[in-house]
Amino acid sequence: MKTTLSLLFALVAISSAVMISEEAHRVNFANFMVQHQKVYSADEFHSRYQTFKSFAQRVSTHNAKFAKGLVTYEMQVDHTADFTKEEWDIQFTAVLPPSTVNETSPEIRTMIGAP
Repeated sequence: MKTTLSLLFALVAISSAVMISEEAHRVNFANFMVQHQKVYSADEFHSRYQTFKSFAQRVSTHNAKFAKGLVTYEMQVDHTADFTKEEWDIQFTAVLPPSTVNETSPEIRTMIGAP
């Protein structure tokens, strides 16, 4: 019980130590857009900003753990920080969007070893 409470307090301390202000997120996002030549429509801007902000906070929290020796690698914000999960999967994995998968196609049957 005492160990659990200690761990909980440590996690709360890490979380609060890495909170980034809204203004800092805005500045970081503007810099990110310039650095990676990102241009968004008015409709898209808010969702891209929210995605970036969420990822940047995750990076910050993770790197605070890295600094304390709790994880073995560091993370960074890169050109993919505004990618949705679906965009990331398409770009970096062999996962096909559900609408393009046809389990009866010869390609899919070959991949899964079906006759």
